[in-house]
Amino acid sequence: MKSERREYGKVLVFAVLFATLALGVSVGCASGTTHYVNPGESIQAAVDAADPGDTIIVRDGIYSENINVDEQLTIQSENGSENCIIQAANSNYPVFAITADCVNIKGFTVEGATGSTGIRLSTVDHCTITNIITLNNTVGIQLYASSYNYISNSSISNNDDGIYLFHLNNYNTLTNNKVSNNYNGIYLYYSGNNDISNNDISNNYWRGIYLVSSSLYNSISNNNISNNFCGIRFCLLYTSPSPRD
Repeated sequence: MKSERREYGKVLVFAVLFATLALGVSVGCASGTTHYVNPGESIQAAVDAADPGDTIIVRDGIYSENINVDEQLTIQSENGSENCIIQAANSNYPVFAITADCVNIKGFTVEGATGSTGIRLSTVDHCTITNIITLNNTVGIQLYASSYNYISNSSISNNDDGIYLFHLNNYNTLTNNKVSNNYNGIYLYYSGNNDISNNDISNNYWRGIYLVSSSLYNSISNNNISNNFCGIRFCLLYTSPSPRD
Protein backbone atom coordinates (compact mmCIF):
# COMPACT_ATOMS: atom_id res chain seq x y z
CA MET A 1 0.00 0.00 0.00
CA LYS A 2 2.81 2.40 0.91
CA SER A 3 4.54 1.58 -2.36
CA GLU A 4 1.36 2.34 -4.30
CA ARG A 5 0.99 5.71 -2.50
CA ARG A 6 4.61 6.62 -3.30
CA GLU A 7 4.09 5.80 -6.97
CA TYR A 8 0.84 7.80 -7.02
CA GLY A 9 2.64 10.75 -5.41
CA LYS A 10 5.35 10.66 -8.08
CA VAL A 11 2.76 10.63 -10.84
CA LEU A 12 0.86 13.53 -9.24
CA VAL A 13 4.02 15.64 -8.84
CA PHE A 14 5.03 14.93 -12.45
CA ALA A 15 1.56 15.86 -13.68
CA VAL A 16 1.60 19.17 -11.77
CA LEU A 17 5.14 19.96 -12.97
CA PHE A 18 4.22 19.14 -16.59
CA ALA A 19 1.13 21.33 -16.41
CA THR A 20 3.15 24.19 -14.92
CA LEU A 21 5.82 23.94 -17.61
CA ALA A 22 3.22 23.70 -20.34
CA LEU A 23 1.47 26.81 -19.04
CA GLY A 24 4.78 28.66 -18.81
CA VAL A 25 5.71 27.80 -22.38
CA SER A 26 2.28 28.83 -23.61
CA VAL A 27 2.47 32.23 -21.90
CA GLY A 28 6.09 32.86 -22.87
CA CYS A 29 5.53 32.17 -26.55
CA ALA A 30 2.34 34.20 -26.95
CA SER A 31 2.65 36.32 -30.07
CA GLY A 32 2.10 40.07 -30.05
CA THR A 33 -0.70 41.95 -31.75
CA THR A 34 -0.32 43.41 -35.24
CA HIS A 35 -1.55 46.98 -35.77
CA TYR A 36 -2.03 48.65 -39.17
CA VAL A 37 -1.60 52.35 -39.94
CA ASN A 38 -3.27 53.82 -43.02
CA PRO A 39 -2.47 57.13 -44.74
CA GLY A 40 -3.97 59.99 -42.75
CA GLU A 41 -3.60 58.06 -39.49
CA SER A 42 -0.87 58.56 -36.89
CA ILE A 43 2.04 56.17 -36.49
CA GLN A 44 2.68 57.69 -33.06
CA ALA A 45 -0.87 56.88 -32.00
CA ALA A 46 -0.29 53.25 -32.99
CA VAL A 47 2.97 53.21 -31.01
CA ASP A 48 1.22 54.63 -27.95
CA ALA A 49 -1.56 52.05 -28.20
CA ALA A 50 0.77 49.07 -28.68
CA ASP A 51 2.12 46.71 -26.04
CA PRO A 52 5.74 45.47 -25.90
CA GLY A 53 6.29 42.80 -28.52
CA ASP A 54 3.62 44.11 -30.89
CA THR A 55 4.14 44.79 -34.61
CA ILE A 56 3.03 47.96 -36.39
CA ILE A 57 2.67 47.76 -40.17
CA VAL A 58 2.49 51.08 -41.99
CA ARG A 59 0.72 51.05 -45.31
CA ASP A 60 1.96 52.89 -48.42
CA GLY A 61 1.85 56.65 -48.28
CA ILE A 62 3.53 59.82 -47.05
CA TYR A 63 3.42 60.58 -43.33
CA SER A 64 4.51 63.76 -41.52
CA GLU A 65 5.57 62.85 -37.98
CA ASN A 66 8.23 62.73 -35.30
CA ILE A 67 7.87 59.31 -33.67
CA ASN A 68 9.04 58.40 -30.16
CA VAL A 69 9.50 54.67 -29.60
CA ASP A 70 9.92 53.85 -25.91
CA GLU A 71 9.03 50.15 -25.80
CA GLN A 72 10.00 46.97 -27.63
CA LEU A 73 8.19 47.07 -30.98
CA THR A 74 8.61 46.13 -34.61
CA ILE A 75 7.62 48.99 -36.93
CA GLN A 76 7.74 48.20 -40.62
CA SER A 77 6.32 49.31 -43.93
CA GLU A 78 3.91 47.08 -45.76
CA ASN A 79 5.62 47.26 -49.16
CA GLY A 80 9.11 48.67 -48.71
CA SER A 81 10.93 51.94 -48.21
CA GLU A 82 10.21 53.46 -51.61
CA ASN A 83 6.48 53.21 -50.98
CA CYS A 84 6.37 54.46 -47.38
CA ILE A 85 7.87 57.90 -46.68
CA ILE A 86 8.06 59.55 -43.28
CA GLN A 87 8.93 63.24 -43.25
CA ALA A 88 9.85 65.13 -40.09
CA ALA A 89 6.88 67.20 -38.89
CA ASN A 90 9.38 69.25 -36.89
CA SER A 91 12.75 69.36 -38.65
CA ASN A 92 14.58 69.99 -35.36
CA TYR A 93 13.66 66.58 -33.89
CA PRO A 94 14.42 63.02 -35.04
CA VAL A 95 11.93 61.32 -37.31
CA PHE A 96 12.38 58.18 -35.16
CA ALA A 97 13.68 58.63 -31.61
CA ILE A 98 14.29 55.17 -30.12
CA THR A 99 14.77 54.85 -26.36
CA ALA A 100 13.90 51.16 -25.81
CA ASP A 101 15.89 47.98 -26.35
CA CYS A 102 14.99 45.42 -29.03
CA VAL A 103 13.19 47.79 -31.40
CA ASN A 104 13.06 46.83 -35.09
CA ILE A 105 12.57 49.50 -37.78
CA LYS A 106 12.21 48.15 -41.33
CA GLY A 107 11.51 49.53 -44.75
CA PHE A 108 10.96 53.30 -44.60
CA THR A 109 12.21 56.41 -46.34
CA VAL A 110 13.10 58.84 -43.53
CA GLU A 111 13.74 62.45 -44.48
CA GLY A 112 13.54 66.12 -43.65
CA ALA A 113 15.13 66.29 -40.19
CA THR A 114 17.35 69.10 -41.44
CA GLY A 115 18.21 70.18 -37.90
CA SER A 116 18.33 66.72 -36.40
CA THR A 117 18.49 63.00 -37.17
CA GLY A 118 16.54 60.61 -39.33
CA ILE A 119 16.77 57.73 -36.82
CA ARG A 120 18.32 58.20 -33.38
CA LEU A 121 19.07 55.36 -30.96
CA SER A 122 19.79 56.58 -27.44
CA THR A 123 21.20 54.26 -24.73
CA VAL A 124 19.61 51.16 -26.24
CA ASP A 125 20.81 47.67 -27.14
CA HIS A 126 19.82 44.96 -29.62
CA CYS A 127 17.88 47.15 -32.04
CA THR A 128 17.72 46.42 -35.77
CA ILE A 129 17.52 49.07 -38.51
CA THR A 130 17.11 47.51 -41.96
CA ASN A 131 16.04 48.47 -45.48
CA ILE A 132 15.91 52.18 -44.69
CA ILE A 133 16.44 55.13 -47.01
CA THR A 134 17.59 58.23 -45.11
CA LEU A 135 18.18 61.49 -46.91
CA ASN A 136 18.24 65.22 -46.31
CA ASN A 137 18.78 64.99 -42.55
CA THR A 138 21.59 66.45 -40.48
CA VAL A 139 22.45 62.84 -39.61
CA GLY A 140 20.98 59.81 -41.33
CA ILE A 141 21.28 57.38 -38.40
CA GLN A 142 22.80 58.27 -35.04
CA LEU A 143 23.68 56.07 -32.07
CA TYR A 144 24.40 57.42 -28.61
CA ALA A 145 25.81 55.13 -25.89
CA SER A 146 24.20 52.14 -27.58
CA SER A 147 25.55 48.64 -28.14
CA TYR A 148 24.81 45.38 -29.98
CA ASN A 149 22.67 47.09 -32.60
CA TYR A 150 22.46 46.09 -36.27
CA ILE A 151 22.20 48.51 -39.22
CA SER A 152 22.01 46.86 -42.61
CA ASN A 153 20.78 46.98 -46.21
CA SER A 154 20.07 50.71 -46.03
CA SER A 155 20.75 53.66 -48.33
CA ILE A 156 22.10 56.68 -46.47
CA SER A 157 22.65 59.75 -48.62
CA ASN A 158 22.57 63.54 -48.75
CA ASN A 159 23.00 63.99 -44.99
CA ASP A 160 25.72 65.92 -43.20
CA ASP A 161 26.84 62.67 -41.55
CA GLY A 162 25.54 59.36 -42.87
CA ILE A 163 25.92 57.09 -39.83
CA TYR A 164 27.22 58.77 -36.67
CA LEU A 165 28.21 56.72 -33.60
CA PHE A 166 28.52 59.41 -30.99
CA HIS A 167 30.14 58.46 -27.68
CA LEU A 168 30.42 54.99 -26.16
CA ASN A 169 28.81 52.87 -28.84
CA ASN A 170 30.22 49.35 -28.77
CA TYR A 171 29.71 46.02 -30.53
CA ASN A 172 27.43 47.43 -33.22
CA THR A 173 27.30 45.98 -36.75
CA LEU A 174 27.08 48.19 -39.84
CA THR A 175 26.88 46.02 -42.91
CA ASN A 176 25.64 45.97 -46.51
CA ASN A 177 24.74 49.66 -46.51
CA LYS A 178 25.18 52.19 -49.31
CA VAL A 179 26.57 55.38 -47.77
CA SER A 180 27.02 58.12 -50.35
CA ASN A 181 26.87 61.86 -51.01
CA ASN A 182 27.12 62.81 -47.36
CA TYR A 183 29.66 65.16 -45.79
CA ASN A 184 31.08 62.26 -43.75
CA GLY A 185 30.00 58.74 -44.60
CA ILE A 186 30.47 56.84 -41.31
CA TYR A 187 31.68 58.78 -38.27
CA LEU A 188 32.73 57.13 -34.99
CA TYR A 189 33.49 59.15 -31.85
CA TYR A 190 34.80 57.38 -28.70
CA SER A 191 33.36 54.05 -29.80
CA GLY A 192 34.98 50.62 -30.01
CA ASN A 193 34.54 46.99 -31.02
CA ASN A 194 32.21 47.85 -33.89
CA ASP A 195 32.05 45.87 -37.15
CA ILE A 196 31.96 47.94 -40.36
CA SER A 197 31.85 45.52 -43.26
CA ASN A 198 30.56 45.00 -46.80
CA ASN A 199 29.40 48.59 -47.19
CA ASP A 200 29.58 50.76 -50.31
CA ILE A 201 31.00 54.07 -49.04
CA SER A 202 31.44 56.40 -51.97
CA ASN A 203 31.19 59.97 -53.21
CA ASN A 204 31.11 61.51 -49.74
CA TYR A 205 32.31 65.10 -49.74
CA TRP A 206 34.88 64.74 -46.94
CA ARG A 207 35.63 61.38 -45.32
CA GLY A 208 34.37 57.92 -46.14
CA ILE A 209 35.04 56.58 -42.63
CA TYR A 210 36.13 58.95 -39.86
CA LEU A 211 37.26 57.53 -36.51
CA VAL A 212 37.88 60.03 -33.70
CA SER A 213 39.40 58.53 -30.55
CA SER A 214 37.96 55.24 -31.75
CA SER A 215 40.96 53.05 -32.44
CA LEU A 216 39.95 50.32 -29.96
CA TYR A 217 39.22 47.08 -31.82
CA ASN A 218 36.92 48.43 -34.51
CA SER A 219 36.87 46.08 -37.49
CA ILE A 220 36.74 47.59 -40.99
CA SER A 221 36.64 44.97 -43.72
CA ASN A 222 35.40 44.23 -47.26
CA ASN A 223 34.07 47.73 -47.86
CA ASN A 224 34.10 49.54 -51.19
CA ILE A 225 35.49 52.97 -50.27
CA SER A 226 35.85 55.16 -53.34
CA ASN A 227 35.63 58.73 -54.61
CA ASN A 228 35.68 60.34 -51.17
CA PHE A 229 38.00 63.25 -50.46
CA CYS A 230 39.58 61.04 -47.76
CA GLY A 231 38.88 57.30 -47.61
CA ILE A 232 39.58 56.47 -43.95
CA ARG A 233 40.90 58.89 -41.34
CA PHE A 234 41.92 58.24 -37.73
CA CYS A 235 42.12 61.18 -35.35
CA LEU A 236 42.62 61.92 -31.65
CA LEU A 237 40.41 64.68 -30.28
CA TYR A 238 40.40 66.03 -26.77
CA THR A 239 37.34 68.28 -26.97
CA SER A 240 34.00 66.63 -27.46
CA PRO A 241 31.83 67.34 -30.48
CA SER A 242 28.09 67.51 -29.97
CA PRO A 243 25.38 65.03 -30.81
CA ARG A 244 23.61 66.12 -33.96
CA ASP A 245 20.08 66.64 -32.69
